[in-house]
Amino acid sequence: MARRRDDVALAAITFAIVALCARYASAVGTTPQSSFSYREGDPTGPTKWATLQKDWDVCDSGTEQSPIDVAKVEVSEDLDPLQQTYEPGDAVMHNRLHDFMLNWTGGNGGLTIEGKKYKLKQVHWHVPSEHTVNGTRFDAEMHMVHEDSTDAKSKAVVAVLFSAKAAQALLREARW
Repeated sequence: MARRRDDVALAAITFAIVALCARYASAVGTTPQSSFSYREGDPTGPTKWATLQKDWDVCDSGTEQSPIDVAKVEVSEDLDPLQQTYEPGDAVMHNRLHDFMLNWTGGNGGLTIEGKKYKLKQVHWHVPSEHTVNGTRFDAEMHMVHEDSTDAKSKAVVAVLFSAKAAQALLREARW
C-alpha cells in the first residue's frame, strides 16, 4: 500500500511540475484556439461535439470513441502487470490549448504487454479529465501513448486519472 501511495504521490508531483513548466514554456509550440472543450455544459463541451463539425457526427451515435463513461469496473485478476522499461529521454513540450503534450525525440523506453513491446511516444494531459468513471469527471487525466515497435498503427494508451484533493492529501503525507 505504501508503494502505491508513493507512486501516486510521484505522479502527482510530476504532473504539478510539468504543468508549471508548461505554463512558462507555452511559447515552445502552440496551435490555433481549440474548437472543442471537455467542460460539461460548455457550448463546445462533450455533449455538443457531434454538432461542432460535419465529420464529428459519430460523437453522437458511436459507442467506442472519446469521451467514454466507465460505468462499471470489473477487475480481471488474470491480467499480467504492465512491464515498464521507462528511461530518461529528450522531449519537446507543446501547448495545444486543449491539452499539454510531451513528444519524445529519442529512445525513452516503454511497455511490454503480453510479449509485445511498445515505445512511449508522447504524454498529454487533459484538464478536466476526458473520461468519467460512474459519471464522475476528475480534475485531470494523463494519457501515455505508446506505439508498437513493429507496427506504428498499433497503439497502447495508459490513462491516469487525477484528483486534486487526493494529490493534496498525498503531498501532505510525503516525507521530504
